[in-house]
Amino acid sequence: MVVLSKDQKTSEFRQAWIDGLRSETAKLISHFLVITDIVREMRRHEKDAQEIMAYLSEKDEHFCKLEMANAKIKLRLNPTEHQELLSAIAALRKYTASKEIMDSEAADFLVEKIIQESQTVLKNEWKRVKRGEPVFIATKWISLITMLMSIILGAAYANGHLYIKWLP
Repeated sequence: MVVLSKDQKTSEFRQAWIDGLRSETAKLISHFLVITDIVREMRRHEKDAQEIMAYLSEKDEHFCKLEMANAKIKLRLNPTEHQELLSAIAALRKYTASKEIMDSEAADFLVEKIIQESQTVLKNEWKRVKRGEPVFIATKWISLITMLMSIILGAAYANGHLYIKWLP
């Protein structure tokens, strides 16, 4: 029973981790899209790069929120296990710090890459939650094997194919 409750608690923590990563990734993308939408709109009104950069420098709250979401996501991820998502986020951060911010196709590509990589991470973590913790899986299989062996030995004993003799 202890193994089951521990597995359930671990699964709850994993589910909270999944929900938190999903939330922070959505914040990262939404703040990034606000910035790129501003750039697109200003370009549509034929503003030059200097005017756009001057305007964006006044809107540093979006950049601060972008950096906060970036930091929270990085703290949730394992650098060896989630390299692809971390690389996609690093590319987005590099993009916002460069003059390429005027390229809307590159921005769309970065967003799609982050969505794709985060979905992969979320799917893998969800599989872990469904599968259970390794100790729980091992306990479940050992219990099943023990139960089956008990049934087989009990049936053999009941049918007279197995004799148990007690020696003093």
